[in-house]
Amino acid sequence: MGMARRVFIFGFALLLGACAADRSQMGLHPEAVNIGTTHEIFAVSNRVEPDAGVLGPDRGSELAFLRADVSVPPNRDPGSTKANFRNPNPERHFVVAAQDRLPNETAFKQELRDRLQRLPVDARETTLFVHGYNTSHAEGLYRLTQVQHDLEPPGVPVLFSWPSAARLVGYAYDHDSMIFSRDALQETLFTLTSVAPKRTLLVAHSMGAMLSMEALRQIETERPGWSQRNLAGVVLIAPDIDIDVFLSQIQRFKPLPQPFLIFVSDQDKALEVSGLINGRPQRLGRTKDIEALRDYPILVIDISEFADGRNADHFTVGTSPEL
Repeated sequence: MGMARRVFIFGFALLLGACAADRSQMGLHPEAVNIGTTHEIFAVSNRVEPDAGVLGPDRGSELAFLRADVSVPPNRDPGSTKANFRNPNPERHFVVAAQDRLPNETAFKQELRDRLQRLPVDARETTLFVHGYNTSHAEGLYRLTQVQHDLEPPGVPVLFSWPSAARLVGYAYDHDSMIFSRDALQETLFTLTSVAPKRTLLVAHSMGAMLSMEALRQIETERPGWSQRNLAGVVLIAPDIDIDVFLSQIQRFKPLPQPFLIFVSDQDKALEVSGLINGRPQRLGRTKDIEALRDYPILVIDISEFADGRNADHFTVGTSPEL
């Protein structure tokens, strides 16, 4: 690797700011319900729970079903998910006010049905969000809560929290965890679509997009046409997928679920680094690599102009106030 690339990767590491605090820690702050705006977020996870209430980076063989109340601090900038894992302050930071572990899948489905029944008929939807690389369980909750708060999508939000190491240097571990989690995500999709058939939207970010496509490809191999029959659509945000791999994945779909959206940007520094790590710069989420999708029923949305040059511009869909 050339010196310029080494310098770039080192600078990128500094740019993201590898946090010294343990980002898997997630204390509960019930006082936040009187300070910020609280959102109810459901979650399914195959992370191991080393301590009560904490879902860490280790891989588990069983699914955990959870319900959390996440507080958005007052007077924050739209798009921000400011957190502090040492000394959180609900006046300034996203915090979890409460989290309950549901006993089993049956209880989880009943909770979902109850929430959906409270909504207007045309809003009885679920959105399953699959987070990306370098993300703790708490950060996945905060990101989904931020999207709910700022964009106000209809329906019930559900996080699929897979066992990311939540470390900048954990790319290889996260990639293996992504492969490990295909069956767990498949089971989660079956659970959600049994509650809300054709009303479940799958939204995936970064490496979570690769996990989602692998799980859907696996389902399509076993049950051709399942995605089109059961999903309300698929949205991939800054997908960290090799373009050739993606083209091979979608060959299993007959047809692709609709709508099928991909958000891309030529300003995404994280995908640029991913290309260097993988030894191949062609990533699905980069603008220059989408010409190969022209013949498929896929809506590609270029959000390059909304990048602000801060951090990695890897989640511009959610962080840009203008967008």
